[in-house]
Amino acid sequence: MKQIDKNIEKIIVDYFNEKEEILFAYLHGSFMQGQSYNDIDIALFLDEDKTAYIDQVDYGINASIELEKKLRKTIDVKVLNGASLSFRYHATGGKLLFSKNELLREEFLCRTWMDYFDFQPFAIKYLKEVMRG
Repeated sequence: MKQIDKNIEKIIVDYFNEKEEILFAYLHGSFMQGQSYNDIDIALFLDEDKTAYIDQVDYGINASIELEKKLRKTIDVKVLNGASLSFRYHATGGKLLFSKNELLREEFLCRTWMDYFDFQPFAIKYLKEVMRG
């Protein structure tokens, strides 16, 4: 990652570390891979006890807007809690930005990855059947 990208990453981590309800976050997508990018993709996990009455989509949108103001770049923040299995699997394959609760993060990873690999053979079979018509 170029130095400017490291600076962007630091601003993102500092911003999220100030939010006590965010337990861990991942950087994923083309920015993380050092490719040319249109936006910066971030996936975060919220403390469900502190955010039970918060709309997760709105939370992601508001965090995106706040970070865009700080960075002057397009940011796409999505919440991992309640996200689709495919999104959770691919996002957690990105770069861990920080974790305030390693045990919870590891449990989330194990559950997500086990569910994904349990489901994958059925998804492949279904796609093959659809492709055959």
